[in-house]
Amino acid sequence: MCSRHVHGIGQETGSDKKEEGLSSRPRFTPRSVPGALEPRGSDPERSPVLVLGSGITAVGVVRALGRARIPLHVISAHPGPVRASRWYRGPPHGEALSDVSQLADYLRTLPVERAVLMATSDHGALAAATLPPELAERFPASQAPASLLPDIIDKERLRGLLDEHGVPRPRTFTVDGPDAVDSLADEELEHLFIKPRDSQDFNRRLRVKALRPSGRAELRAALRWVEAEQLSVVLQEYVPGPPTNHYFLDGFVDRHGRVRARLARRRLRMSEPEFGNSCATVSVPIAEAAPAVTDLERLFSAIGFRGPYDAEFKLDERTGVFNLIEINVRAWWQVEFAALCGVDVVSMAYRDALELPVQDVLDYEVGLEWILAYYDLAACARLLSTGETTLGACVRSWLRARWGEFAADDPLPGLAQGVALLGRVARRSAARGRRSPQASEPERARVPAPPR
Repeated sequence: MCSRHVHGIGQETGSDKKEEGLSSRPRFTPRSVPGALEPRGSDPERSPVLVLGSGITAVGVVRALGRARIPLHVISAHPGPVRASRWYRGPPHGEALSDVSQLADYLRTLPVERAVLMATSDHGALAAATLPPELAERFPASQAPASLLPDIIDKERLRGLLDEHGVPRPRTFTVDGPDAVDSLADEELEHLFIKPRDSQDFNRRLRVKALRPSGRAELRAALRWVEAEQLSVVLQEYVPGPPTNHYFLDGFVDRHGRVRARLARRRLRMSEPEFGNSCATVSVPIAEAAPAVTDLERLFSAIGFRGPYDAEFKLDERTGVFNLIEINVRAWWQVEFAALCGVDVVSMAYRDALELPVQDVLDYEVGLEWILAYYDLAACARLLSTGETTLGACVRSWLRARWGEFAADDPLPGLAQGVALLGRVARRSAARGRRSPQASEPERARVPAPPR
């Protein structure tokens, strides 16, 4: 059963708490939301949001904005399932943004006096942070500055940042090429995996989050392969433990450096056995991850972080230490789940970008479960096949949980995503059928071929 939970670890209450701002609870009345150019029933002076991105994350952002009656436009050329949302609005002048690297040129053409940028990807956040001053003033965003973003997004630079501020992390090794394995002992190699420095580019090309070769020869071959593909990576220790040892801290830091909201959640199941995304998650009391909260907010205070965040930690059962794995510096897959719990970081980011007051969110729903049905169906099937769960446990979890794709007031993106997933599976099956059965490299079984 869900309950309200008040968090109090280092909570700083701003002086503008009683000013008009964001309610601590989101609104879920299913009402249509007007377009940004001709609003009906909302304040015509409100600046719209330009959503940079697509996929599950964009669906969550659009729903949060729509429920808060904030006008929006999705400007990406390939928005994916979000196009089916009841709140979807396309680009304001008909043309979409085909590449975030062209964001500045694109914004100069828009017939919008002022709009808030909201990124759903690392590259989108970088593009928004590096706009020329005149565009940055016209298209503000609540996010970390350009001087800080690469230190968080790049996994090698993140290691240096965490070491500088004493935040626990898994052991991570620089990779200069296949010879990087020569200085490592066999017992060290056994626990290492290949992690991308740029997760977005790596995942886009390979459709995986990481690679875990077995043994020195396979690891060397895999490093030779990623070097040939010009993919920058690091070697990182795999922290043992089940998916439920992964904790996530979601929240928001305003332009004054104040943590305005925080939420703790724990992974229940993941889309892939070792290196997947959370397809089933549950909100937990903030005290359950108290050491992680302390370390993360100490880091944010020191580096001057701003905006929404999603930080992943894994609890090491051997030591009892929460190791920081990575930080998302923009909206993420479960951003809608945070809003369902009462922590609407999307609306907070909108108000903060426009330099409006942002109220503290002092409590949230604990015990709320959330799934991404398509991914979780595969995860449950895998766990059933290995005897790690039962059919009854899966059914009970699904009955308790909110379904991310199929919101009661916005079900169509789930159907659109299902069609897209079926098409992707069919294309991959066809590609495997065309592929030669002979493997020329030892890593062929563990290193996916580049997308065709």
